[in-house]
Amino acid sequence: RVRQLAAHSNHRAPAPACRLPALLELFSTLEEAVANANSFLADMAAEVAAGGGSRSSWQIPIAQQLAVFLHAYARITAALADSDRTFLEQSRLIHTNIEYTSQVRAPCDAAAACRRPAILECFGVRIEPGLPGVHELLGQNRRAFADHYGQLLVCARSLAQTVMLVRESTRYVAAGGAHDSARAECATELFFALLPIVFGGEVPSPSPLLSHVVRAMQRLASLQVACSERRQMQLLTEVLTYTHCPAERVRRGAGPPPSPFATADDASGAHPHSPAHLSLP
Repeated sequence: RVRQLAAHSNHRAPAPACRLPALLELFSTLEEAVANANSFLADMAAEVAAGGGSRSSWQIPIAQQLAVFLHAYARITAALADSDRTFLEQSRLIHTNIEYTSQVRAPCDAAAACRRPAILECFGVRIEPGLPGVHELLGQNRRAFADHYGQLLVCARSLAQTVMLVRESTRYVAAGGAHDSARAECATELFFALLPIVFGGEVPSPSPLLSHVVRAMQRLASLQVACSERRQMQLLTEVLTYTHCPAERVRRGAGPPPSPFATADDASGAHPHSPAHLSLP
């Protein structure tokens, strides 16, 4: 059985095309992405400085993108775990154990004193081939595992890129400090855009990803939330809402993120500042 299972283990390795590319191949793309993200925040700060716009109209693309990839990451890891569970269950069907009973007659030496030979019952287990076609099922399972594993690598790379954009965006809005009220307002909105992502439960914990996001949120909060009674009350309301009634938060507009495997037609209405180059294939 071990040798037969080993024949299916070759499918666990991802195709070379799914491997992470070199950093140099990503540099120009990420550089453009940072400029694109900062451009959105600059437009947002200009709108704040002009006294226009409202919080309900500000949908920050970076936060939305992070939520999309975290949702995809959780879905893919769940699919990988399910594939492994199914593989273990199917591997038990390669052979089946058949219990049997046999009888042995032991003749008596003192023939005159014995009415009949002694009858001894023996119990055993016979191993026979199991479910027909189980090897094909195992092969399909490992191919599906390999496909999901390749998607996981792409998703992990996209998550790393998006977190880097969050870090660079945090640096951009924090550059002016608390004295730049327009950027400080943008920092606060970015903070509250990241808050539901942390409370959503899809950020792997503990993980470097969570550490980067939390550090960014700490820096964002230090500009305005930490010294504003109104913003602190808003934060308390958000925390209590997510803690005691997360469904109410979803009803108020923070619905599930769109699928990262959207079609070209679905992406036609994307925000002009969305980091579309990070979308999964």
